[in-house]
Amino acid sequence: MKKVGIFLAAKRSAGGTFQYNQAALEAIASLPENLYEKYLLSPYADYSELAKQKGLHFCLIWNPKFQDFLARVLLKLPIGSNMYRMLYSVFSPWARGIDATGLDLVLFPSQDYDSFCIHTPTLTTIHDLMHRYEPSFPESSTKKEIAIRDRLYQGMIRFSHGILVDSFVGRQHVIESYGCNPDIVHVLPFCAPPPRGDLLCEQSKKAQTPLKFIFYPAQFWKHKNHLNLLKAIAL
Repeated sequence: MKKVGIFLAAKRSAGGTFQYNQAALEAIASLPENLYEKYLLSPYADYSELAKQKGLHFCLIWNPKFQDFLARVLLKLPIGSNMYRMLYSVFSPWARGIDATGLDLVLFPSQDYDSFCIHTPTLTTIHDLMHRYEPSFPESSTKKEIAIRDRLYQGMIRFSHGILVDSFVGRQHVIESYGCNPDIVHVLPFCAPPPRGDLLCEQSKKAQTPLKFIFYPAQFWKHKNHLNLLKAIAL
């Protein structure tokens, strides 16, 4: 029996990435129990109840305050992917904790640094390459952010066993940007989670919205295009 896991570290503030995490969790939970032993790995203890509901084993990964700081500092250093991977695997509690589970495969749905810094086989996700194809957006256009993202994606492509993208356009972007083997890049269209009508009605009452309204569930980042959406509604 294969032991497979999913690593969830995205907070709700991650927006679409958080929603993608929930869809990926549902996919792992749906795998046949007679073929797979399924695990949910996370630095957040409150995921344990969710793992129980979905029939997954839960592994709490130690989450010290310096974890994210370590990753960001290493990505800023002028070092190659091999050196980054070696240093991160030595000093990162997340990397050591994930490897200690002894899984056959771990799915990383959040473009995590750990996805190419562990010895366990990995399947990881690249959501978009906005820093290369949409440089006008401030959240991804600074030289520092571009350098960090490129190093992250280069490491993922070099060391991951497979890369997931959500469209054929996204697949082509990854291949032409990083010159990777096309055989490792797989298209898996994103399936939005079912709408929570009960929750929407509850929040609508609290906000005292009018009878007819438009609900756009997106973070207020510029690339979410709120301004043009409102202009279109006005027209």
